[in-house]
Amino acid sequence: MKSVMLAVAASLLAASVAAAQTPPPSPDLNHDGRVTAQEFKTGNWMGWLGRTDSNHDGRIAKAEVARAAGPRGAMLDMVWGRWDTDHDNFLSRGEIDTLAMQSFQRIDTNHDGVLDAAELAAARRNRR
Repeated sequence: MKSVMLAVAASLLAASVAAAQTPPPSPDLNHDGRVTAQEFKTGNWMGWLGRTDSNHDGRIAKAEVARAAGPRGAMLDMVWGRWDTDHDNFLSRGEIDTLAMQSFQRIDTNHDGVLDAAELAAARRNRR
């Protein structure tokens, strides 16, 4: 069940990326060719805000995620309760950081604590 939920989460995130007018920012914030967990979390938060915070209030509402996800937004009900851990109908920075770390750990296939170009490329291919 956990893998199904992660797959749905990845699908929704991919849909929100596809719905964006511009590509997501590079997670390699210091441009050294490697992405640390902190860079990944920061880039993920900025990406979520940029793609989904349509009213620019600095909070991410369920309705905003559903709009950004388009047709895949119907799956949102399956995962929202797991994402919105404080049940306030918004995703906080902490909740997004938790999702980011789950993704980071899945993408970091060699478990060295950083993402290299090959791991990032594989993650992009698997998202489609």
